[in-house]
Amino acid sequence: MIRLQGEVTAAAASSFTLTITGTGVGPVTVEADSLTTGDFAGGAVPPAAPGCVQVRGQRKAGGGVVVTAGEIRSSCSSSDRHFIQAPVEAETPETTITLLGFVLDVSNPTDTPDKWVDVNDVGITRTAFFNAVTPATTNSAGVSRPGTLVKVIFDSPASAVRQVELED
Repeated sequence: MIRLQGEVTAAAASSFTLTITGTGVGPVTVEADSLTTGDFAGGAVPPAAPGCVQVRGQRKAGGGVVVTAGEIRSSCSSSDRHFIQAPVEAETPETTITLLGFVLDVSNPTDTPDKWVDVNDVGITRTAFFNAVTPATTNSAGVSRPGTLVKVIFDSPASAVRQVELED
């Protein structure tokens, strides 16, 4: 499950553009349909105006960064801090992870004392975090396996990574 929290920067009939302000993450196109629930149900989309939205959904197959929204909420969690949660696509040991095609430097989050957090919400070291991360792969039979689910929380509106969490 992909989760995004950020600003709507453009809106159309059944889609909108979401940007995680100041982080280099975005734009992400979010599509709504008749199955979308939440504050903007049935294909409605939020207006392009200042304000935080949270999206839960799945990445759409094909080109570009497009998420099909299962739920859209106009209220945000984590003190309106922007975040991205997605399976890891690639990593550079002890430095970066790639989520939805965006390369994020998670080598030195600003939060104290827990910069990196495991699935039990317990602080861990950077080395332990990167040892637990597995990028997406395809096995010899051609079966795709998603990468480890990770959430990166930013100090909004600044671009600094605040905390990096392993999710289950």
